[in-house]
Amino acid sequence: MATRREISTKYAADYARSSKNATGLVLDELVAVTGWSRANARRALSTARKRKGPARVAVRKPRGRTYGYDTLKVLIGVWRLAGMPSG
Repeated sequence: MATRREISTKYAADYARSSKNATGLVLDELVAVTGWSRANARRALSTARKRKGPARVAVRKPRGRTYGYDTLKVLIGVWRLAGMPSG
């Protein structure tokens, strides 16, 4: 996948500055090299122009606790009395 990303980045500049007929030729070359469909190649070229660096995974902040410790103890007791149902 990284190789395909590099190839699409290489073709993205040519695709952006080409005329309508030339963009078709660029798409044909990219489809031949990568094996993608034309629609997927078109999407890859448009996202490659927007991408500035390597893809990064967003680090999420952990969610805060909903219930306090005392409330959780009561809820666990009620859950056990109800026969420990699960969804």
